[in-house]
Amino acid sequence: MRGALLHPAGSLYKRDTNNFQPRVGLAYNFRQNWVFRGGFALNTLDVWTNGLRENFEEYLATAVIQQPSGNPDIAFKLSQGPPPIRFNVQRDGSVPFVGTNFSGRTASYRDPAMRAPYVMNWNMGIQRQLGSHYLLEVNYQGSAGIGLLNRWDINAIPLGISKDPAVLNTIRNAPQNYKPYPQFGSVLLYSNFGHSTFHSGTIKMEKRMSGGVTFTSFYTWAKSIDEASDDGGASGVTYYNRRLEKGRSNFDVAHRWVTYAIWDLPVGKGKKYVNGGGIAAKVLGNWQLSGIQSAETGIPLTFSHNGQLPGNVTNVYLPGAMRPDMASGKTYDDIKLEWDRKGPCRHIVACALPWADINAFAIPPSYTPGQSGRNIINSPGMFWHQFALMKTIPFKERVKGTLRVDVTAPFKYPFFSPPSTAVNFRNPQTFGKITSQQGGFSGLGAVTETMVIFRVEF
Repeated sequence: MRGALLHPAGSLYKRDTNNFQPRVGLAYNFRQNWVFRGGFALNTLDVWTNGLRENFEEYLATAVIQQPSGNPDIAFKLSQGPPPIRFNVQRDGSVPFVGTNFSGRTASYRDPAMRAPYVMNWNMGIQRQLGSHYLLEVNYQGSAGIGLLNRWDINAIPLGISKDPAVLNTIRNAPQNYKPYPQFGSVLLYSNFGHSTFHSGTIKMEKRMSGGVTFTSFYTWAKSIDEASDDGGASGVTYYNRRLEKGRSNFDVAHRWVTYAIWDLPVGKGKKYVNGGGIAAKVLGNWQLSGIQSAETGIPLTFSHNGQLPGNVTNVYLPGAMRPDMASGKTYDDIKLEWDRKGPCRHIVACALPWADINAFAIPPSYTPGQSGRNIINSPGMFWHQFALMKTIPFKERVKGTLRVDVTAPFKYPFFSPPSTAVNFRNPQTFGKITSQQGGFSGLGAVTETMVIFRVEF
């Protein structure tokens, strides 16, 4: 039986000393009021572990103290503590596995040929000054992550291990016996599995402070692609064809429009209105209004299924991510339904309007991976505002107060959480239903909130 654990002396992987990290930038004023900017950088990332015990499971020993099966007595009294425990520690410090439930025995190791991952970033853009107060920018930005660190379970059963339904059913009922290393549950290989790409185009308009007003507004169209969006554990349909996971990143936002502005209100001493002094000028003058607007599409969704069909029919599969097929004649464009966020019965899940159509999907035949991909459509987007009204009140030469009123999401336009994505034809009432909204007390997408703040500076 192959797959013994070794504890060699020395480093876990080879030294990687040939990393080259160049950076170059260019700014060219090729015409009056026009500037071209561009740059390129290559950044090497550190090699790290996913946890403190990565690669050292055999140096951790645990013990479970309990009475024999059928004995209802307590194992020990807390006042007396547990009985003495003798761990079978070997000369190299490791502890051999005891028991027969090998599915609970995890091993991990780092690829000895692993090298430091790196990310390439490049950008270019044009700036155009319009008049004396406006600046227009058009930019492109791209990046690529090479040899990114992921951890895959290599002790996986190949999907094509057999075509005989009887054999496949035997394997499904006792999968541990058919793993490449049956004496282990998961064997986690940490290596340079990952690759990512990102491309974006941005149009930005900026107004410098003049006439009491300044603002910046930009729109970005972007796309990020990878096989796994986390730096740690990765999983999918099968370890043996990881390219099946290639798709939009979990955090990909295709469209984003952000505007932030500040307006010194033209009221008070030295301003256009109520500038004659007195109580009215002191109360109504020197206020500043600021605002932020964010509009963006949602992050992508991946759909799953449980193999259950109407009636008592349940299809079965080998271990791995279970993704549905698309129904006959259906495409990804048919998944999302026209959805009324204020529709009837929206507070009762069973009769609420679905955001996605379960009939766009089909359950794959037994032992067959589904054909729908990872992160295939956008979840609900966001349209969010935040405003602040602020006034500075001088008390003395070196003492002043600031009164600020912050209003978050004043239009009460909710930022909905993604809908349920588990295809279940036996219980379809919950599929595609939105049951909550995102956003907390503060931060992007926060719920409606008003705060009054007074600060004294001296």
